[in-house]
Amino acid sequence: MSVVRIGLAERASGLSRPAAQRHWRGDHARLFAQLPGLVSYVQNHTVLDDRDEPLLGDPGFDIFAEVEFADEPTLDRAAASPYYRDVILADEKKLLDASRRTFLMTRRWLQTGTPHAGSYKVALFLTRKQEAV
Repeated sequence: MSVVRIGLAERASGLSRPAAQRHWRGDHARLFAQLPGLVSYVQNHTVLDDRDEPLLGDPGFDIFAEVEFADEPTLDRAAASPYYRDVILADEKKLLDASRRTFLMTRRWLQTGTPHAGSYKVALFLTRKQEAV
């Protein structure tokens, strides 16, 4: 059973949403695809309206990526590799605001079928306001 690290981050200051999506989909994807031990790399791009705003409102992040590895030790080795430290992290400085990044670790359980090219994924992240005590 593989492990998937989901990363959420805002785009770097000064980058428009379309520019961030282009860099992420192009240059960054080509670099990330060379990461040792990577099983799959999925980018979830926000659907933008004709004003380049998120169709369903601003979710608070621009980057929503899923990286899959065979197991946790393989992921740990990839994250500690010189390639990740020197190439991926250097490119991420151009792409995203690392100070506002969040990670989730999951295990992938594909129940039926396979995703199709051009498919949409709708992910809704809700926060609950805490009542003052």
